[in-house]
Amino acid sequence: MIAVYLNQALNTLESAKQELEILQMMAQRKAQGLPPPKPQKPDPNVPREIKYFTVDKRLQVKENIFRPDWTQPTVTIEEAGMIDYQEAMERSKRQKEAEEAKKKMQEEKREYDSDEEELAKKRSWDDWKDDNKKGSGNR
Repeated sequence: MIAVYLNQALNTLESAKQELEILQMMAQRKAQGLPPPKPQKPDPNVPREIKYFTVDKRLQVKENIFRPDWTQPTVTIEEAGMIDYQEAMERSKRQKEAEEAKKKMQEEKREYDSDEEELAKKRSWDDWKDDNKKGSGNR
């Protein structure tokens, strides 16, 4: 296992050295006022070399030997419980606020309706008094 990581580190170091050389060359060209080089296209008349590669099944099996086939949980049971609890508390808070707003709207509607009802009652009583003079019902 250490050998694999050692090889990876050495490959990374080698590629960093190559990149540093390329960057130094680009800086020199820029200092001289030369344009960046154009990428060279491969000659279509020259046949390409076919490269074969094999996948090392042993290495794949070795890397995946202790990896389960199912998706592992990303939070602990306690964290999931806390998340559910917080969501439930937020939901209950929103429900209480919605109920309070509904009650407030109903009270305002009752007040508005009762004001109209009282006004209608007063008007009808006033009209009745206009139509029936005092003492006229006793004759």
